[in-house]
Amino acid sequence: MEKRVILYGFLVVLAVGWNASLSHAEPRKITEAEKNFCAEAYHKYCSEYGLESAALRNCIDRNGRP
Repeated sequence: MEKRVILYGFLVVLAVGWNASLSHAEPRKITEAEKNFCAEAYHKYCSEYGLESAALRNCIDRNGRP
């Protein structure tokens, strides 16, 4: 009976570990259309903010969605 519990525990750990290894997200490439949309939104709404600033991020978050 104890061997079954150990085997069952091992299989559960193996299944959880295998599932976790499959669930990592791969970054996707940004398309040219997305780059163009982002640039247009920047020029239309947020050009007064410096690049890579927190203010620019906030402005794009407020205005840069289709």
